[in-house]
Amino acid sequence: NPIPLLRDPAAPAPARAPASAPPEQGPLTLARLRELWPRIVEDARREKPLLGALLAAVELAAVEGTTLVVRASDPVHAEGLERQHEALRQLVGRYVEERVAIRLADDARSAAPRPRAGRLTEEGARADRLKTLRAQDPGLNAAVDALDLELLE
Repeated sequence: NPIPLLRDPAAPAPARAPASAPPEQGPLTLARLRELWPRIVEDARREKPLLGALLAAVELAAVEGTTLVVRASDPVHAEGLERQHEALRQLVGRYVEERVAIRLADDARSAAPRPRAGRLTEEGARADRLKTLRAQDPGLNAAVDALDLELLE
């Protein structure tokens, strides 16, 4: 039999992790959405990991009226964004005051595949990994800049 743990009723209740505060809605501008994009990607990863992965590879191209124009990095991502269109519209809609529409930039669907890169070197792999880590964590990005850090694996 496990021994029950007793808690002093006068002691404060254990703290719970605070729920993520709802986003503050604001105007639909390209600059504002670019600033909020890391948070939008984080929200997407938490709720729909596939959408989060797609959004990490998306470029915000323009805002035309109430339409956000996004550009995918390649045709495969463009196809995924087309399938996740409504989920993306709802996600971005949490951050803007007006009803937003999402449009995929025309060049994303017809883009030719990127030319194959040269042979991957250890140094190149480290540089790519550091670039990815810096993009995911602003604190790490600042530390790398301030301390001139190098990635060792």
